[in-house]
Amino acid sequence: MVLAWLASGLMRALPEILQGELQQITTYSRPGQSALPRTVSFSDLSECIRERCIIHIGYRDGSNQSTQRSVCLLALIFFSPIWVLAGWCELRKDFLHFRLDRIQLMDLCDTFFDDAPDRTLLAFQASQSGC
Repeated sequence: MVLAWLASGLMRALPEILQGELQQITTYSRPGQSALPRTVSFSDLSECIRERCIIHIGYRDGSNQSTQRSVCLLALIFFSPIWVLAGWCELRKDFLHFRLDRIQLMDLCDTFFDDAPDRTLLAFQASQSGC
């Protein structure tokens, strides 16, 4: 019911030339499992990505080992029900994924990063092409 209401609202808001495009959408996502709890602010992460901030996180990996990381944020990725933070890890000197539900603490800092050719979102996407 809500989805139909939302779609009809979008249809009315679109210019007529784009309304046919909306009707051609054939890919949908429905809620799967319950969302996993997280302690970090999605809004803060999104803002840090836009601002190109480096954040410091306390992270618990799949083996329950805790580490401290400094991460240049590049993207948030959703694999239902898991949200993943993709970025350049200063400790590993490589692109890594961090599950939001495993981030134990997050400190925003006033440190920003510039794109190095091998540390951009495009470089990250290229590194993932074999996955």
